[in-house]
Amino acid sequence: MAITSHTIGFEGAQTIAQAEAAQVRLRAAVASGASLDIDLAAVTEADLAFVQLLVATRKSAAASGQGLRWRGGANEAVADALVRGGLAGSGLLEDLTAKGDTP
Repeated sequence: MAITSHTIGFEGAQTIAQAEAAQVRLRAAVASGASLDIDLAAVTEADLAFVQLLVATRKSAAASGQGLRWRGGANEAVADALVRGGLAGSGLLEDLTAKGDTP
């Protein structure tokens, strides 16, 4: 039976120090071919390395036709990192801050 959804939750600090582990998890999720559910609600700190991984995952999922849902919306740490990175107009911040879970 094929996996239909792959859920990944992140918590705590998500910075350059955790980037390699986050990349491994996100790549495996994209490689699974399943629809992705990414929960960022418990992230307490985020930097541009983490934001870059989210952007790359979003692009990879779109290119392969995978569904992607942001669970729990963006907390202040992730939203601030997006703004600091100049990505406020990229659509990612809007997706993350939309009411409820977004496809």
